Amino acid sequence: METAPVKIAKYALIALIALGGGAAIYKSGYWRDAAPSGKAVAQQGPGGARAALVRIEKSAESTFVDTVQAVGTTRARRTIDVVPMVAGRVEAISFAAGDRVEAGAALVRLDDRTQQANLRESRVGLDEARNAYERSLSLSGQNFTTKASLEQARSAFERAKSAVDRAEEELSDRAIKAPFAGVIGMAKVDHGARIDSDTVIAPLDDLAEVEVEFQIPEIFFTRVTAGQAVTARSDAFDAREFAGSVTAIDSRINPASRAFSVRATIANPDLALRAGMFMHIALVLDTRLSVSVPEEAIVTENSETYVYLVADNKAVRRQVTLGKRLDGAVEVVSGVNAGEDVISSGVQNVDDGGAVQIIESEERRPEQRPRTG
Repeated sequence: METAPVKIAKYALIALIALGGGAAIYKSGYWRDAAPSGKAVAQQGPGGARAALVRIEKSAESTFVDTVQAVGTTRARRTIDVVPMVAGRVEAISFAAGDRVEAGAALVRLDDRTQQANLRESRVGLDEARNAYERSLSLSGQNFTTKASLEQARSAFERAKSAVDRAEEELSDRAIKAPFAGVIGMAKVDHGARIDSDTVIAPLDDLAEVEVEFQIPEIFFTRVTAGQAVTARSDAFDAREFAGSVTAIDSRINPASRAFSVRATIANPDLALRAGMFMHIALVLDTRLSVSVPEEAIVTENSETYVYLVADNKAVRRQVTLGKRLDGAVEVVSGVNAGEDVISSGVQNVDDGGAVQIIESEERRPEQRPRTG
């Protein structure tokens, strides 16, 4: 049961609040402002300094990347249509579409029975010519043969060697081989078909690296140089990125499109990319470390942009110049140094020079992953 003095004090407090138009509410030893301004502030005890409730984060150095976006189509570093050296009938096909083949791998074999017979015959002739030449050499050493006879035997031996070489070459031409390592396409011939030297066997692409050519607006002409980093994405591979670099820049600007051509080489170690794929390209123009602050810390009023820092438990208004945005953070070109306490939540409740009470402090990582684009 409340005593008379306690009741009198309670009624006096209620009357005082009523006379003040509900300007303050007393709770657990603190006064919380309830003014129409809507600013949430705390005051330590009657007559104490008001303090706005805020959260802070430290400004940090983050990596910012300037990129320009483009689209292009892949093409193989080397690409050919495999054709035979000679005409003949297809005896065997040793590949399937999409196979990775090594340089020198047999792709198609033509009927070679005649060439095999010619090679055997030429080797027999070579053996005979060799034996005849060796006999002539022996006789010449004993002065039992003339110099002319020895020369004829030597010439016959050389012709026989050439005949074997020719027969071996003709036999080799019956096996159609890959001139370089790559990915073979669909066969254009069938087993048993007769083909000639103009018949396309299959396309062959060297895909260890792929090239992409794309157009860049002329305003970036002075900022693009050979060796700059490029990332490429294909809709066929979801979020996977392929890394590459600029290898060539056209010397002319297209007067119709006001753009210039750039060629980049993209690494393709697992041969995932194929020729003719549509690619989204991000060309990195510049990478830099800059001070960043949370996006929610930025206040724009009329033509001014500023943030609030915290010093000696007071809000300090600081005008800033902003750069790029990056995953919830904003680049600060000038106005804030790395490591300063920036009010990230509750900025609407503070005034320049006003007291603040930090209710939570959050540490930011020194670097954040840049978002290209």
